[in-house]
Amino acid sequence: MKESTCIACGGSSIETAFTKGPFEIRRCRTCGLGRTADAEAFDAADYYSEAYFQGGHADSYGDYQGSEAILRAEFRRTIDYLLTQAPGRDRLLEFGCAYGFLLQEAAPELARTLHWAHSIVGWTLIPLIAAHVGGVLYHHVVRVDGTVYRMI
Repeated sequence: MKESTCIACGGSSIETAFTKGPFEIRRCRTCGLGRTADAEAFDAADYYSEAYFQGGHADSYGDYQGSEAILRAEFRRTIDYLLTQAPGRDRLLEFGCAYGFLLQEAAPELARTLHWAHSIVGWTLIPLIAAHVGGVLYHHVVRVDGTVYRMI
């Protein structure tokens, strides 16, 4: 059964992008999401066994782990391209990450974003903490009104 509505954006302009074996890869013209039609008929656990990564299928990797340097270089180019398309984004969701090479290549970019966010939170908290310490000192030393003891 062919889908008539995109599961991501609700768009109704879905076309067959290409066919791989018995499966149609359908793409939404509105948002670009591509997915396999009739995916229920595909047993991913059977197909993507360890043999898939070691040349056990006609259309599989010959030696995925042995190709690590080449794959990392390609993934680095992919990340660099994605950053030109969506600068400042701090999330990455990868499906089918195999040995995790893409995520390992993306880790430095994500760490830079997290460092930036951590710095903003830190510099925002410093004046708030200083104001609270000032309030404690004011009530305990200047007014001597017992507020600090009541709060403990």
